[in-house]
Amino acid sequence: MKSEFEHDATPTWSGFIYQGHVAVYLAVRKICDLLEPPYFMEVQEIAASFKLEVENWEDVAVFNEDEQGKHYVSIHQVKNRREQNIGAYKKPLVQLLLEKSKLEELGLGIPEAYLHTSSEITEEENIINQFLQNWNNKVLEFYNDLETLKDQEIEENGKKEFQQKVSAVIGEEPIGLNRSKYSDILKSIKSCIQNDQEVSILKENIESLWNYLKNELAVEGMGADAGIYIYDDNTRGCDVENLFAKIVRQVMRYKEITHSPEQLTLEQFEYIADKLLDYIRKFISKRHCLMQKNKEYAKEFSFAEVIAILDNHVRYIEKEANIMALKRKYDEAMSQFCRVICKYKCKEENDHECRLLYPEYSITDLDEESFISMCFGYNPDCDKGIEDRMCVGKLLNSDGLQNSVFLVLKECAEEFFRQEKDKTRVVINDVNKNAFLTAISSRYVDVAIENIVKGINNNTAMVSSVFEADELITERLNSAEEEIWDSSFCDIEEKYLSERAKENSDIIRDSICAPKKPAFVTAEELMRRLQ
Repeated sequence: MKSEFEHDATPTWSGFIYQGHVAVYLAVRKICDLLEPPYFMEVQEIAASFKLEVENWEDVAVFNEDEQGKHYVSIHQVKNRREQNIGAYKKPLVQLLLEKSKLEELGLGIPEAYLHTSSEITEEENIINQFLQNWNNKVLEFYNDLETLKDQEIEENGKKEFQQKVSAVIGEEPIGLNRSKYSDILKSIKSCIQNDQEVSILKENIESLWNYLKNELAVEGMGADAGIYIYDDNTRGCDVENLFAKIVRQVMRYKEITHSPEQLTLEQFEYIADKLLDYIRKFISKRHCLMQKNKEYAKEFSFAEVIAILDNHVRYIEKEANIMALKRKYDEAMSQFCRVICKYKCKEENDHECRLLYPEYSITDLDEESFISMCFGYNPDCDKGIEDRMCVGKLLNSDGLQNSVFLVLKECAEEFFRQEKDKTRVVINDVNKNAFLTAISSRYVDVAIENIVKGINNNTAMVSSVFEADELITERLNSAEEEIWDSSFCDIEEKYLSERAKENSDIIRDSICAPKKPAFVTAEELMRRLQ
């Protein structure tokens, strides 16, 4: 069944990432809760009957399905935002109350309703409950006012006064539902007043809005029973970075409840958590892609999928573990960028598509080797191998990503991007120079060069491509002097040419194919140049 509340707009990256973390946490915690008192359910029973739904009835929903039908257990609004006051979340909380009412009307259960925020809400519970009650009352008052207006008998000489009453009621519209049908009805009412149309036409539109509230949103059954989600450590609010630790704790809890014979290390528990996040990342990304193409897409997956990952005997593979951890670090940095740094705050209605959502800049569909190439392309100053646990600390650091990579992807005009078939790198046309986008965040040019030299010694195939660039875009380095590449460049040249020869046997060592000595330019300086 298609929900009136199903998303019909492009989600932001921050919401996309945060939603996935919340979904994984909810699924694993719910499985653990059902295994313990008072439920004492068997793992097989949970796997067979419980499912998790994404962006249909709310951002995330948990339901069970048996011979008696589908019953929603909980619905969850997910907001990756900085505000810590409850008033900033009026729209999502009102929507939660409406959805709960609609589900009950449809006989689909009486779900618990929660808001998840990345910043902890500061008000006490009684204050939050009072806000919810006030908003609930405002919606019901709006509904009753519309009913009065639609039933009111109006003489022609009372038209202006009636229009003023309608304008006043519509001006206080308390729902703010971001759905095209709802918005269109409101626009029609305002248009009738602005164009001084007949009262009968205006009343028809008022009745359409009243019927929408009654039949589509189930306003008559609305209550004030929703809340801020409380995590297992009693916090009310949690960002992506801290959510991962909570997911790991729930994985540990599951293994303890099911008496797992495996003696796992912390890294292995994190590995399982990352596998769960990798699953949900691909699921949500595929759903979004198909939705944008107006194709059929899955909205739900079984808890059996989650349990299969939890139960899978851990054969810890350092390379695979590091790649998944790096993807998570990329997601965490992106989530924080959207929430804290981005100057263009994404509007509730998501009426634009951010370039950070473009498929060519997505990491979700990159195979392992391509993802590794992207990592070293952004951080050629990392001298660790992908199998080395230390690489997770050095590659894809958040400062370089946020202040260079994400900044340029977000702000740079489309005309300056060079179209590359290679998804592992981004090239900017800086006055006919090839400028490679990197996440290098070193404060000193000499340190960056020394680290790049180490990188090409240890990861020649991954790092050598940066010497095809005229410039390297960095967080803070700005130097155009060729002398910055000292005698160690001879060693780089030798490795670069031998690597090119491996790729193409037609390359002759004394040909024009030779490594460049790229200059460094800061992302901010590049942006100023290209304005």
